[in-house]
Amino acid sequence: MKSYGELKAEMEAIQQQMAEAKKSERTNALKKKSVCAKSLALLLECLRARLLEGGQKNKNKNLFLRGMSHTLKWLENSRLFLAIYQLYSRKFVHLTRSDVNDERTNKHTGTAHTVSIVAVSYERLGELKVFVQSVVNQTQKNWKLHVMHDGHNDDFCSIMEKYFRDDPTRITYECTNIRFNDYGHSLREIGLEKASGEYILITNADNYYAPKALEFINDAIAYNASQKPDVVMFDMIHSHKNLGNRKNFGNREAPSYSFFEVIYKRNYIDIGAAIVERELAQNAGFDDKSFAADATYYENILKKKLESGSRLVVTKIPRVLLVHN
Repeated sequence: MKSYGELKAEMEAIQQQMAEAKKSERTNALKKKSVCAKSLALLLECLRARLLEGGQKNKNKNLFLRGMSHTLKWLENSRLFLAIYQLYSRKFVHLTRSDVNDERTNKHTGTAHTVSIVAVSYERLGELKVFVQSVVNQTQKNWKLHVMHDGHNDDFCSIMEKYFRDDPTRITYECTNIRFNDYGHSLREIGLEKASGEYILITNADNYYAPKALEFINDAIAYNASQKPDVVMFDMIHSHKNLGNRKNFGNREAPSYSFFEVIYKRNYIDIGAAIVERELAQNAGFDDKSFAADATYYENILKKKLESGSRLVVTKIPRVLLVHN
């Protein structure tokens, strides 16, 4: 049997090894964080240069690819990401908050602007009725609604004709001559070009909005009148499971129809979760027809704003105003 002194010496040696291992792990972790931060800075600086110096297609190509490869390996799922993203995105996006004081009696509810709502539809006529009624039920009426069906559908026309007759100055509809079958993106492009309001909301006609959605949006715009928002976004309930690979419930994947916090970032914003200043949206266009075109739309809005020499002004309403279906 070992003596007390021998056991004590072995224990001290083990404790020393544990301390050195812990120190080494911490040093390696800090090195990874440092490399990640530098990679993101490199990537964002390159993006800024590419966006502001458009036309030079090959300039900084290797710089961009090097920053991208280092960053995307693990940054997206890193706990460090949000802090770094918030730090460096200030160069591109000026984020403001809306007033959420429900007790305030002098709320800004001016409605000098009009919101053009462009909604795309393909069958799902039961959800269509719920969507249109959610717009009709808005507590503030500074909206115009244009619903487009992908290809001709007599039942769609019958439903929308009733709404048109009730409010012909604000509700219009149409069916395209052909079915594009491209996730509704061609219809969004057509509707975007036709929009005339100061702001535009592009959405799907199987979603629906809270009755006070426009009221909160109007208040957010007026509350930030000193820096007129280019984009006003809001949180939502999303019907997809584990969207964006988020785990909102501890280590479990987020179930369908759970809370979805909207961030101005690919995979974190839905096409119907924000209104955009119309001229900026029309300048950005809706050229992408791929599955992920929604994200490309918002990225092009940011790009167009940066090309004008200004940061994108985004106001976030921390309320659930949209239910996605």
